[in-house]
Formats: sequence, C-alpha cells, structure tokens
Amino acid sequence: MLLSDGAGRILRANAAFRAMLGYAEGELEGRNREDLLSSGGAPQAPEWEYRRQDGRPLRVLALTWPARDRAGRVLGLLEMVQPLEPEAPPETPFLRTLVDTIPCPLFYKDAEGRYLGCNTAFEAYLGKPREQIIGATAYDVAPRELAEHYHQQDLALFHSPGIQNYEAQAEYADGTRHEVAFYKAAFLDAKGEAAGLVGVMLDISARKLAEQRLRDALEMSQKLLRAAPIGVAVFRASTGRCVAANAALARIVGCSIEQLLQQNFRELESWKRSGLLEAAELAILLGEEQHLEVQVTSSFGRQYWISTIFTSFLSGDEAHLLLIQEDISEQKAARDALQQSEARYRTLADKLGEGVAMADSSYRYTYCNPRLLQILGREADEVLGRSLTDFVVQKDREALLEQQAEHRRGRPLAITETQLSRKDGSVVDVLLSVSHLSSESGEFLGSLELITDITQMRMFENALREAQLTIIQHEKMAALGTMVAGVAHEINNPTHFMHLGAKSLENGLARFKRELVELLADDDPESLAYLERHFTAFEASLRRILEGCARVRTIVQDLRLFSRLGESGRREVPLAKGLELALRLVEAKHPAIHFVQEFKGPGQLLCTPSQVNQAFLNILDNACRGIEDRAKLAGAEFQGTLTASLLEDDTGVYVTIADNGCGMSASVKAKVFEPFFTTRPVGQGAGLGLAVAFQVIEDHRGWIEIESRPDEGTAVRVFLPFHP
Repeated sequence: MLLSDGAGRILRANAAFRAMLGYAEGELEGRNREDLLSSGGAPQAPEWEYRRQDGRPLRVLALTWPARDRAGRVLGLLEMVQPLEPEAPPETPFLRTLVDTIPCPLFYKDAEGRYLGCNTAFEAYLGKPREQIIGATAYDVAPRELAEHYHQQDLALFHSPGIQNYEAQAEYADGTRHEVAFYKAAFLDAKGEAAGLVGVMLDISARKLAEQRLRDALEMSQKLLRAAPIGVAVFRASTGRCVAANAALARIVGCSIEQLLQQNFRELESWKRSGLLEAAELAILLGEEQHLEVQVTSSFGRQYWISTIFTSFLSGDEAHLLLIQEDISEQKAARDALQQSEARYRTLADKLGEGVAMADSSYRYTYCNPRLLQILGREADEVLGRSLTDFVVQKDREALLEQQAEHRRGRPLAITETQLSRKDGSVVDVLLSVSHLSSESGEFLGSLELITDITQMRMFENALREAQLTIIQHEKMAALGTMVAGVAHEINNPTHFMHLGAKSLENGLARFKRELVELLADDDPESLAYLERHFTAFEASLRRILEGCARVRTIVQDLRLFSRLGESGRREVPLAKGLELALRLVEAKHPAIHFVQEFKGPGQLLCTPSQVNQAFLNILDNACRGIEDRAKLAGAEFQGTLTASLLEDDTGVYVTIADNGCGMSASVKAKVFEPFFTTRPVGQGAGLGLAVAFQVIEDHRGWIEIESRPDEGTAVRVFLPFHP
C-alpha cells in the first residue's frame, strides 16, 4: 500500500510495496510517485506499470482512493497495489488472504461494470467460483431487475466519485432474496478520474425483520389503546402534555380525542380540586402506582365518579405518566343506595328474634344484629369483617364454600342446616338462608343472611333418632358414637404423624438414591448393585410401614363413618364407577382370586359417594377373605371366584356380590352386622366392615340381605333407591 500527498510525494509505503519494487525501508518516502512509474506508455486504469529499483517494469492492479481531511478536502491518494505478472512477489497471497478474510461479500469493478475481483464471501453469495465472476457484469450474475438497479447506482457513483451506500435486494445462490446494504467507493486512475469501484455487501435481513416486527408491535399497541373499554391516556412527565388517548377516555370526560391531546394535566382545575394532580405527581416522583376513587367535574362540564390508576414509565430516557380511568358512577350510586337501604332496615333487623347479617361481595360481615351475636356468643368486633365460614364447623365448611361460589354466580342458595361454633367452644345448630344482593346492572354486591337457632329442635330430633337406633341396634348405638369418636381421635393423631414421617422418609430416600446413582453413573456397577439391593430393602420396609399406617387409618375412617349417621354431602353419581373402583382395589390386594363384573347400567343415584363406596369395599373385602379361607383348606386345585353384578329397575339399583368362599353358619349370619363382631383372629379384623356397610345402606333407605351356606359360598344382595 502507498500513501502520497497532493503533490505526488510519497508519505508512506508499507513493507509489501517496498519489497515488490526492491527498495529498503526509508528509500521511498519523500520521492515523487511519478518517478516510480514506467515511461512506457500511458497507464490503463486500473492497471499501471511501475519501475523496479533494478529498472525492470512491473504491471500492477492499483486501487486508488482520495485521502481527505475532516472538512472533505483532498489531501492525497491512498493506493492498494497488486502485481499482475506470474512472478508476483510473495506479498500477493497475503493481500488475497487479507481480502478473503473479510466476512462480508467484497468485489471491485472497472468503469465498464465488469468484475475485476472479489473475495470468497462474494463467491459464496453468488455460488460461483472467482474465475466465472471476473469479467462478468451484474447482468450476468443477478436477475435483470436487480442488475439494472445496481448498474444505475454504479453510474451515479462514477459520475460523483466518493462513498455511496444504499439498501437493495440481493438474490443468493440458494434462490432466496435478502435485504442488503451496499457500501461502495470509486477508485481513481493516475489522472484522478474514476477507474472503477470497490463494494461491500452487508446482509440486513434480520434488522429489517426486527424493524417490521417493531412496527407491527407499535400498530398492535395502538389498536389495543383504541379498542380498550376503559379510559387510557399517556402524558409527557416533563411538560404535562397529553401525547396519546383513546376513545373510551374521551367518552368518560365528554370530549373528543383531539381535545384530550391538547390538555396539560398540570393545568386541569378538576385534577387540582379532586386530588388527582397530587396523585399523578407522586406516581412520577416515587415511581409507585397510585389508585384512588374521586368525584370530578371535567373541563368539559361532565360530573362523574371515577376510579383512577396512575403509573409512570420510561420511553427512551424520558419519563411518561400512564393514566387508566374507569367511570364508576353507576357502581357508586348502587353502593350509596345499598347503604341507604341498610340504614332503613337496620332498626328492623335489630328487633328481630332471628340472627340477621349483611355481607359484602367477599361474604365478609358488614352488619350483624344483636340476636346473631347472641347465637355466636361473641361481641360485634369479633364478628364484623369475618365470614360465616369462620364460624361454621369444619365438616360443613367446604360445602358452604362451594355453595357461596354458586351463589356468587347468581344461583340461589338453598336453605341449609349447619352448625356454628360459639366462643365458649360449644356448637349450635342453625338454619341458614342467604339472599343475593345486586345492583341494577346485575353486579353482585353482597348477601343478606338469616340465621335461625334450631338447637332445641335438633335436640328433640336427635333424641328421637337415638331412640329409634336404640330399638334397631339393641341399645348398643347410644354409647358407640362417643366411644368410636374417642378411639378414632386417639388413634388417628399418632398414626397421622407416623404416616407423614414415613412418607417424608420415603421421598427423601428416593431423592437420595436418584442423586447417588447419578453421581456414580456407570463407573462402578458393583457399588450400584450393592446400593440397589439395600435401597430395595429400605423401600420395602417403608412400604410395610405405610401399609400399616394405611390399615390403621382405614380402621379409623371406618370407625368415624360408622359413628356419623347423619353425614351430609350427597350428590348424583354412577354407582357402577364406584363399584368398579372398589373391585380394582380388592383385586390388587387379592391377585389369586378371579373377579367377574356384570354391570347392566350406570346405576346413577343420589348418595354420599364416599360412604357407599366404603360399604361395597367392606363387602368385597369380606368376600375375598372368605375365599382365601376356603383356599387354605381346599389346596392348590381350588380357584376362588367373586362375581359383582348390577341391575336397575324403576325404583333403584340392585347389586349382588357372590363368592365361592367358605360361607357362614346361621349363627354367624345372625350376628354379622353387629359392630365389633368378627370371626377373625385378634389383629386381623376390627369387626366393623359389614356393620358400617349395613348402616350406610340403611341411611340411604336401602336394604341388604345375605344368603350363605358353609363350604359353598355367600351372596350379598343390596338395594339402593335412586332418590333416598
């Protein structure tokens, strides 16, 4: 490379140029460039002929650019030289390597538009070797419409030499078209005239795509702003001027969007009077969202209640204020009307002999009369702000929450019997009636609750029920409920802690095993096998612990279910599905038994699913035990079979569970439904399975009967009405 000033004096020559002409360092600086040119004929730009130090001529390809200062004045010439003779010096490959290293397609043409050279990136772009490119024109390597555009740009550059850049399309070798930025510069011959150009291409397809996506996102945000059902506006924080607003805000304020865009929020008197200006400034200053409800009179004369949210954000380096506003005049009027209605009827409610309460949309009490406080045994400050679910006994809480969810959606809440916990720990039976409170537009505002103390009535009903149960169960059930509840409570707590501890240990052991196996990988198979054997033993022990806990919990659940004759929560379910689930459970527990399923219909009926499922599970488990007892005596040739069938008629569902087990004698059959009666050894049965089943079926107004013969088998028939 060579740098010369405006007078042609050489200012700098690199080592490659000096070696090409045979000069040492410092021998060329200060000499006139013209002294190095051969005297044999005028140069044919861009091919020039230099004279070596030994006098021999050297034909070169020279690319020349004007060297300018910051004001654009030409100070001299910058020249890149490449020998054309085969005996070119060793710096030629270096120059070629340097050009090929450039990752962007690079090319250079003569003044006629013919390619003089290119780099490998340009070859890859066209999919052609350099030999096919040199001497060709843009019309030979690009589609005609693109080539014509390139040619016109080249002509403009030759007409006004300098640096040119523009964006256009380019068709790559694979046939795809990319958006490309061209950067071109003309090089001059010895006379200072344009002899050709050098160009570089930069693929800007990704940038163009990003710009298009940005435009699409901007358009989408503008559409969302226009279509938003609530009022939205954006103000410039520095000037207070509105820069964007939607039609919804214009409707709220009572003007046009154009009028909104002329507003300055710091000059609005309505904002100053209502406190909106102070909230807006706080949002900008603190960067925190501000929310308030105020009544305003707009600059355009409209008076209304609004819910307003202010928040600030940055766009570039400039802070902006975002306003979100909703007209709540109707909601406010409805709330005011509700408050007036409450005031009118509060006196009346205070005098009623029934508990009365009003709740908001979250079912939190905003009012309760003295009678309700008396029922709950609490002071007003202990009730207001809380929900009825805080006082309902635990067993009814989930059902009440479900009913409230349905009530919120507009469905009436049926009159419900439940129990409330008093402050002193006692329980009171009540009748609950809930009315829906809503605005004229249908918005749910809250509820009116009427609570009647039916403790005395329930006491009489319970006394009557206990008398009936005493007759049916031979005076055994009166003490059974208390005993069962106490036993269940004492057993359940430690069992629960045992189960949680074992389960936690099981999860931790599985996680430790997984991490240890991952750590060892396949590097030590013997250690892995050793660990696998011990982990398997640990896991088996934990399973036995969990199975024991499950058995104890099952007994506790049976005890509780047996003692809860009045449990609620009935709904319509297909009995066939519950029976099928119970069959799967016992089949997994008794794999040697052959199970037969004969269902003719879904058995859709109203029941308490958990109770009915438990009843049939107990019957099935009892049948399986009878089969296993006979198998022990009959030997390996015996095949135990259990058949479960389901039929329907106009009144209800009939289920028959038959087995070919050991059967039972008449004396055993007479006692089989008595609580705690069992023929099993101690530790193998609690004697509650069939007793629980009997009480569940009786509670559903059905019946159960047994046919059995010793050493032949047993058939248990159950009938459940569709609507007990």
